[in-house]
Amino acid sequence: MRIHHRISGVLALVFLVACGAGNGWAGTESRTNNDRTTITIAGSSTVYPLTLRLSHAMKSTGAPVEFTIANIGTGGGFRAFCTNRSVDVVNASRPITPKEEQACLASGRTPVPFQIGWDALAIAVSKQNTFLESLTVEQLEQIFSGTVTTWRDVDPRYPADPISLFSPGTDSGTFDYFIEVVMAGDATRLAKTAITSEDDDVLVRGIEQNARAIGYFGYAYYQYNSDQLRVVPIRRSATEQAVLPSVATVTDRSYPFIRPLFLYSDTQTIREKELVGRFLDFYLENVNRYIRDVGYFPEEREQLLQLRVAITKLRT
Repeated sequence: MRIHHRISGVLALVFLVACGAGNGWAGTESRTNNDRTTITIAGSSTVYPLTLRLSHAMKSTGAPVEFTIANIGTGGGFRAFCTNRSVDVVNASRPITPKEEQACLASGRTPVPFQIGWDALAIAVSKQNTFLESLTVEQLEQIFSGTVTTWRDVDPRYPADPISLFSPGTDSGTFDYFIEVVMAGDATRLAKTAITSEDDDVLVRGIEQNARAIGYFGYAYYQYNSDQLRVVPIRRSATEQAVLPSVATVTDRSYPFIRPLFLYSDTQTIREKELVGRFLDFYLENVNRYIRDVGYFPEEREQLLQLRVAITKLRT
């Protein structure tokens, strides 16, 4: 099962949800000829399926709104947010960088983060790979830097087959996170032989068809494709226990690769475009109803309530 389908020749996947006027929305702002407001969202492929689910949920309430969701990676989302004022919300799988924040401020936008949940980065191989038992963080660095090039280099018990690498592209927040926690922050250390794509489905297809392959992406993409993929247990060091990502290991922080997921918007947009603020509030109110089913892990309820209070203040 694929989380989304790609439009041929187009990097950004745009999803349009048309929501009709209905109960509870009388008197809500209208900015289009057919009495609907458009909320434009761009950014992370990791956060995409969760935002897609919440947009459907808001649709079911009868909100007079359309959603345009562009799947262009976290970095691409922040660039669009800062240079194109029609972008209302960024899906982000990492925090905004100081450079990105300065670009936003220079364009007259004040970015506001809303942490919506947690992801456990999945290190994945094909189910055809029956030999790989676990990896340490150091072994993962050696694999993705090209220091080792065959599976036998990793462990003499493994076959001598060459390793095929799959990685998100440089616009991806998942790429940024992996580089930070595995490659000591140095993107130049990623092996030149790695196949890269901002489309996680491309990575999934490449890995599931190749018993020699390994790659990484948000946990939801593993969950949706667990019939074809196997997630690799990770050890912080050779002497520590191997840990699989799960609700328990995310909660107790024993899994090494846990990261927050965000939405970002702008103070003026929230204040002036009523349905953006209402969508953010709806998202935070309902995200924990859907997040585990999508494949991610919930934020504490009290934290979400505090963010809803902050949105109320921004809207007034």
